[in-house]
Amino acid sequence: MKMMTSLQENDAEQDTSHSELKQKIQYVGRLEVKKVVGIAITGYKDAVRELFSGFLSDNEKILGCGYLGSSGFIIKEYSFWCVTNLRACSLRIKRGGEVIFSSGYLESINAEVFYQPSLLMLWQ
Repeated sequence: MKMMTSLQENDAEQDTSHSELKQKIQYVGRLEVKKVVGIAITGYKDAVRELFSGFLSDNEKILGCGYLGSSGFIIKEYSFWCVTNLRACSLRIKRGGEVIFSSGYLESINAEVFYQPSLLMLWQ
């Protein structure tokens, strides 16, 4: 019973804080991923939720998420984690535009990976 109450409170927090995130980003017709990543690396959980929202289905509830840290000296790579009621996910984003999303379902051994190469190679 306590777990259901905390999940309901978590849903209510997500709804109110999502509007706060929209105000922080200041939408200009489309979502600026660069701005969301900039906010997410400060530890703002709603920005991390927004990064994962494009990869999750509508019936998945985010139970926990966060920023793991960065690696690299010149071209930094930012790492994020997320756990939903169905799977555990990770997201790595590089400054050049490379995105690596991976997840594994909690009930089975299946796993998936989404990989977008860096956009810098397209400019050559």
